[in-house]
Amino acid sequence: MHSVRILVLFLLAVFFSAHASAGENPPLRVARVPIIVLPGCHMGAGDLEALERRLGYAVHVPLNGVIHSVEYLPPSDCRAALDEIMSQLRKTNRKARLMDAMEPLSERLDADLVICPVVERYFQYASMGMSWREETLWYSNARISLMGYERKTGRPFCETESRFYRGDSSAWGRVEVLAGECLDKVIERTGIWSMVHPPAK
Repeated sequence: MHSVRILVLFLLAVFFSAHASAGENPPLRVARVPIIVLPGCHMGAGDLEALERRLGYAVHVPLNGVIHSVEYLPPSDCRAALDEIMSQLRKTNRKARLMDAMEPLSERLDADLVICPVVERYFQYASMGMSWREETLWYSNARISLMGYERKTGRPFCETESRFYRGDSSAWGRVEVLAGECLDKVIERTGIWSMVHPPAK
């Protein structure tokens, strides 16, 4: 009972502190584009949702409904704005890249942080080995990029990670596992967690 009372008091303190400083510290506006899957990637809806959840954990702020430190912009609005910007860019430059749209997307949406994940490769298949044992070999390949723009520093960022597996059937060699490892690595290297969770002053 005592611990519950302490928890309630803590939550109330956080709540009133957040409201007292709301005017001084407006919420960080985060534009997270839904994962873009490039043509040729054989990816099911369940695998895509799993990656979306994984990325969501990386930018999740506990008690954000109370402290309102982050405003997550609607993903559909982010994707629609990105498509419009890319269409405009390609009118003047056919070779325009997604990276070229990160800063304009920040400006269009008035976003402090833009996050745009891309699945570039995602497949697996099995084939019969050539040895006398005729074992089945599995081939899995995943490649993910995470790009974006941080308005505070004026810094665009992009990190890419690949994983490849060739061997006997193994849970560790499945493409969804490789893709998860790729996403974790680019999340770590871009540092988006620290962009959403700035150090306490």
